[in-house]
Amino acid sequence: MNERLKQAYAATLHQSVFEQAGIGIAVMDQRGWIRLANRALCVLLGYGDGDLQNKPLDELSHLEHRAADEQSLQEIIRRLCAGEISRHQVERQLVHKDGPTTWARLTMTSLSNAYEPCSVVCVVEDITHHRQVEIALQQEASYLNLLIESSEHAIITLNTNGDIQSWNAGAEQLFGWRREEVLGRPYSTVCSSADARANKRVNEAIAQVIKTMQAVHNHKSQCRRGNGEPVSLVTTFSPMLDSNGTVTGIVGIATRISEHNHLQNEQIGRQGAEAILHEREMLARELHDNLSQNLSYVQMQTATIRELLTQNRIAEADNMLSRLANVAQATQNDVREQIRSLYTRPAAQGQGLISALRKYLAEFEELTDIQVEFRAPEPASSFDLDSEVELQFMRIIQEALNNVRKHAHANKVTVGLTPEPDQLIATISDDGQGFTHEVPEDTAGNSKHFGLRIMQERAQQVGGSVTIQSTPGHGSQLTIRMPYNL
Repeated sequence: MNERLKQAYAATLHQSVFEQAGIGIAVMDQRGWIRLANRALCVLLGYGDGDLQNKPLDELSHLEHRAADEQSLQEIIRRLCAGEISRHQVERQLVHKDGPTTWARLTMTSLSNAYEPCSVVCVVEDITHHRQVEIALQQEASYLNLLIESSEHAIITLNTNGDIQSWNAGAEQLFGWRREEVLGRPYSTVCSSADARANKRVNEAIAQVIKTMQAVHNHKSQCRRGNGEPVSLVTTFSPMLDSNGTVTGIVGIATRISEHNHLQNEQIGRQGAEAILHEREMLARELHDNLSQNLSYVQMQTATIRELLTQNRIAEADNMLSRLANVAQATQNDVREQIRSLYTRPAAQGQGLISALRKYLAEFEELTDIQVEFRAPEPASSFDLDSEVELQFMRIIQEALNNVRKHAHANKVTVGLTPEPDQLIATISDDGQGFTHEVPEDTAGNSKHFGLRIMQERAQQVGGSVTIQSTPGHGSQLTIRMPYNL
């Protein structure tokens, strides 16, 4: 292939690359006017083939960018053609033919030879999505900075050496040091106390976060404020990770222990209110499914008795009245049991679980004439149950014994406690008549099965369980498994 053919082939190849490139390309003269524009650039700006020729590139830029640029486009092209610079890159908003704007990165280089005046090649890259993400990140960072600065808590960032990188207004208020006084200083020296061991524990907490990449929660420490006043702190140190999962710094959120305790008390109060509401709901259900059913039965039977009396069927009416008296007595016992159970809450009375249970079982034995045997570890001690777990534990035992009283026809019941490492187990066994264990799906009309359902719901509420084993004629055994804490 001779030299002329090579040049023709190269020219054809360059032309093909220019036209088929997936990125916008323009060739401009020394004035900044477009001499050639490829198809990708025309599509990007909404123009047809050839429509961009003889248009100044500066004319395609948004007016704000033309006014804000430190150097005019003509000046940049002049410097490129003069060899003062070899390359120039700028980001601009280009105006679409129909009005919308497109963010673009313009990369300009000079193109010259010995036979033609200098030209400038401009590669136009669409970066609209990139700029949208960048703006969104800037807005998010601004929002986060606003939250941090307006927070009443002290929020501090440290580098991996433990030096302070940021210090919000809450930190200034809590520690009594201004931001400019502490930036770049080690956190352990700014937030220090007279106790060297306390300072060491702070450094150990920071080192633990870096080593494990896990947060250290509720770290308690003592330090002195800028004016020398001592302050007790509770701080959570959390790692800041980059995209590779490497720790790049630490965020510390600190508050006074008194404020921390106040927040904890508020949380406990909310939990207590929720527990009271739940207990009311459970009590309402029990009264509805027991007391309401019994009263409905009394009402229907009373109407029947009245009809019998009008027919002078005295014996039948008397027989039904005897049954009504028994139902009334049973209902009274149920109501008394409900009222008595409301006043049995060991945590509220300041007595241990064992003492409260002994007292309740003694009262049960006296009221029902059912012999009770209580088995507990010796020496008797209180188990470390969460207050809500303890309440539900007692309520389940009360419901279980209430079922024994009403349905078992038992002479003796045995209550045993067995502590395990993660749970407390109670067994309630009776020598009564037992029952068939299959529980029908609709248990609303069966008070025995309804009581079992109530017990299971109470246990599940605090992460425990209730199971029962029974055989007709051989009594029943209920097993309660309750965790020590929620």
